[in-house]
Amino acid sequence: MSEWNCQKVWRKRPHSHVWLVENQEGERGYFKFATQRQWFHAGPMIVNEFVAAYLAKHLGFPVADMEPATIMSPTGKIRHGFVSVRANAERVVRWDKAHPKVRRSPERYVNHLDLLRQLVVFDAWILNTDRAGRNLILYRDHDSSKYNWYLIDHGHSLYGPAKRWKQYPWNHPHWRRARRFFYYSGGYPRLTVTKSDLEPMIAKIEQLDSSVIDEALDTVPEEYLSPSIRSFIRDLLLYRQKRIRHMMLRWLRYKKKIALRKRKAKSAEPALPNKSLTEKKSPS
Repeated sequence: MSEWNCQKVWRKRPHSHVWLVENQEGERGYFKFATQRQWFHAGPMIVNEFVAAYLAKHLGFPVADMEPATIMSPTGKIRHGFVSVRANAERVVRWDKAHPKVRRSPERYVNHLDLLRQLVVFDAWILNTDRAGRNLILYRDHDSSKYNWYLIDHGHSLYGPAKRWKQYPWNHPHWRRARRFFYYSGGYPRLTVTKSDLEPMIAKIEQLDSSVIDEALDTVPEEYLSPSIRSFIRDLLLYRQKRIRHMMLRWLRYKKKIALRKRKAKSAEPALPNKSLTEKKSPS
């Protein structure tokens, strides 16, 4: 395991702290931790991150390398958390910070779009409510090449923040309505998604043996995983696994309805006058 040192306290949010760190080999990464006071907003963040990362890799999604870490802050406080290792590439950029042309036409600039289109299925299964543009990382070594990508930040998946369950329990129908809680931004909606796009990932998840879930839970450092949280996450994943096809078909119907509504609204707009016909000729 690498020895990481804090380079900069980068971000402090209600659900986590994030530091920029570097190890003795010159690798860079992001160290995340949450205090006990942040439980309401963070929940078992480290558990969520490790379990989601293992499941994503098992299903074929590229995910940032992660490792548990204990790091001293600039003020001398010891913190326990994990490091998400940054890609070692010439150009590394978040999806929402990429050039607009990349987000407008990802098929021209991004590799493995077939897999990226299937990401919504994985997020629905693990109940990830925070797939924002900042949580997909693009990277490449040459300006002439297409971007590869990987996933980060699954702290709001699975058990998620404790506040999530104040309104609805984990098996309430609310959490089966993907449109109610998915947050996709920064250009994801521009990816054309059809049933045939999603079918391979739906089938993969349906066919997963429960032992894979147990393996994912076993990757969590034991000091972070209580028996009750382990049982909660296991039950949630098995419950949603049985319903993933219905959830995604319902989500596709919703997307189709919204697209139709937008087309109708656009066709109802009054046509703009032809400038060449309405312009007055200037006197000779």
